[in-house]
Amino acid sequence: MTLTTGKINSFLAQESLNKNFMRNTLFLILFLISSLVYAQNNIAILKTDANIRWEASTNSGVIKVLPKGQVVIIESKKRKWSFIKNPDDGKKGWVSNSLILDAAILKTDANIRWEASTNSG
Repeated sequence: MTLTTGKINSFLAQESLNKNFMRNTLFLILFLISSLVYAQNNIAILKTDANIRWEASTNSGVIKVLPKGQVVIIESKKRKWSFIKNPDDGKKGWVSNSLILDAAILKTDANIRWEASTNSG
């Protein structure tokens, strides 16, 4: 079999394109995964009725009171406070971390309980 310069150059060009494609694909996959990890907001549940405040301080005015069991989205944290968003109406504000339970995204249906017991409501 005789290889001509044109065939060799064509083969090398195709290999270069394949390597670039694989490198770019890998970069895109890593970028998307890291974006999902860092951009994902945490979901939390309020342990009790909670005052949602303008600032991260008990001296700050109350925007709204959310009920026990309300699901909220944590957008950021600052010491003992979380900046949350109410998914029902889009309102945002600060809530003390002592009033929230961090939640997880479940893969299947599950019963969520207030205590570690199958008898808990």
